[in-house]
Amino acid sequence: MGPWLQAGWVAAALFGFVVLARPSPSVLRAGVMGLIGIVAAGSGRPRLALPALAASVLVLVLVSPDLARSVGFTLSVSATAGLVILAPGWRDALAGRMPRWLAEPLAVAAAAHVVCSPLLVAVGGGVSLVAVPANMLAEAAVAPATILGVLATVAAIVYDPLAQALATLAGVPCGWLITVADVAARVPGAQISWPDGPLGALVLVAVTIVLLVAVRRRRGRRVLAVLSAIVAGVQLIIISRSAGI
Repeated sequence: MGPWLQAGWVAAALFGFVVLARPSPSVLRAGVMGLIGIVAAGSGRPRLALPALAASVLVLVLVSPDLARSVGFTLSVSATAGLVILAPGWRDALAGRMPRWLAEPLAVAAAAHVVCSPLLVAVGGGVSLVAVPANMLAEAAVAPATILGVLATVAAIVYDPLAQALATLAGVPCGWLITVADVAARVPGAQISWPDGPLGALVLVAVTIVLLVAVRRRRGRRVLAVLSAIVAGVQLIIISRSAGI
């Protein structure tokens, strides 16, 4: 099977997934970015994530300018850019201090959180203190939930009992995702208030840059470790009091 024929099959599967998941802004971004990668693979060119992301954004905004004002689309693009630009370096840096199996999800969750938080603040959300651990706990369930869900949908066309069995299996990781989201949302002190709008977003960007620079210095890491311990202690006190302990 030649590269273009393989690319055609993959493109057909990608189109089916977009239709199945419904063409929301984030799904469209992923679909067009994947299609650009497929074309690059079929032509024998290197598949570079950042140019593919930039090209997908350009194409989608030209076709549908309203996407430029979509919060979901902006968050999807920003999170992907964070994963492409920041996560690999952070993963390698963390791998020297912890097991790689832990460094990988931590770097991914932290990178997405850093780039998305200013956008969430700009539209009126606070700053989450539990987003990184919540995303780390949820990350492992995303792939099995997606794969089993797609298989269940395809099986429903052929054999309904098999589709029901696959859907039941898919319910396990889906249930875990719901549980993580529900518990994280109910943690007292899980979100701190922050000035909203463009000014609040700019302030958060500045604070984030200062913290990232501080992390690169040994003394800065010690100070941040102490502050993190204090924040964690305060959260534990709040949780204990709310639970009546």
